[in-house]
Amino acid sequence: MFFYQNLMLGKAIQNVFRLFRRGWKRYLTSGPVLIQTYESYANYSEVIVRGRVLENKGVVVNKNDGFWKNFRNNLKHLGSNEIEFLNVEFEFVSQVFKGQTDNEGYFEFCIEISDKNHFINRENSFWKRGIIRLSDNQYSEDVFAEVSILWPNSKSKFGVISDIDDTILKTYVSSWMRWQMIYVTLFKNVYQRRPFDGMNKALNFLAEYGQANGVKINPHFYVSNSPWNLYEMLWEFFKINDFPRGPILLRDYGVFFRKRLKRFRDHKENSIVHLMDFYGDLPFILIGDATERDADIYLDTYRKYRKRVLAIFIRETSRQEANQRVLELIDKNSDAPIYFLKESTEIITTTSELNIIE
Repeated sequence: MFFYQNLMLGKAIQNVFRLFRRGWKRYLTSGPVLIQTYESYANYSEVIVRGRVLENKGVVVNKNDGFWKNFRNNLKHLGSNEIEFLNVEFEFVSQVFKGQTDNEGYFEFCIEISDKNHFINRENSFWKRGIIRLSDNQYSEDVFAEVSILWPNSKSKFGVISDIDDTILKTYVSSWMRWQMIYVTLFKNVYQRRPFDGMNKALNFLAEYGQANGVKINPHFYVSNSPWNLYEMLWEFFKINDFPRGPILLRDYGVFFRKRLKRFRDHKENSIVHLMDFYGDLPFILIGDATERDADIYLDTYRKYRKRVLAIFIRETSRQEANQRVLELIDKNSDAPIYFLKESTEIITTTSELNIIE
């Protein structure tokens, strides 16, 4: 009985503390609020929209920003002040759907499409738009943001799932103790970060593949183990460097601190399986590098979705032991359509030779 009473008292104190923290946090963030919408996606049955509500710290980035300004701005991005348990609305095709941010400020809408003719025309535009709005707004002005939704249609021949770190963006994951990775993350801004040569050309080739007039018909998805706090930088990086638009699936580091370690560790695998299942009738090309486990993950994906993985492209890294490990994997999986590349532009020549949509 004594234990039970103490347990109930502890829970009561914990609940009071949570309410106090929630109110205090809203008081501290009573200034400008930012709805950060993530480029989202849909199929013919469901729309998935994600984003986050944060304190707007007013970060402005310029090409010529120096060492210390970059450091301050990057710390602001990494140290986000999220707004929890706030009611939000998703306005889409003359309908309003209600939701709420979680304890890290994230929101997600998974909307089943009941009237497909009302929602989508298979020959219609590739991107659609909705609005996210604070529904019980305590602030002095209307707070809303537009969200873009990727909607592959009947013209799409395949999808592309690509890694980001050291595949598209020079991240230096394999540097000693990851010091170079830490340096560019903290002391460089989006204009000063560098892509791998030819990668934008290769991905745009895939986006337009099978379409004579150069329209990007094949959807791209970017998957990374980087935290969601880097979303804005990555989105801007893709835009500045002319990469195909596409949803970016990053990792929730709060999962790690809540000790959901398997979900945290398997983020990339889970994201790929989700996309393969979500677009069940669409084949995919998978792109990564030899730095970490991309080849292993993609081969596992091939074994599970054998008929729908058209090609796996792995680009070599500067670490010879990592390259050798991938070459050994390729030898052991000779039935898999996996290709080891020295240059990004080899994606173009290899895809053309394969003639994958004949």
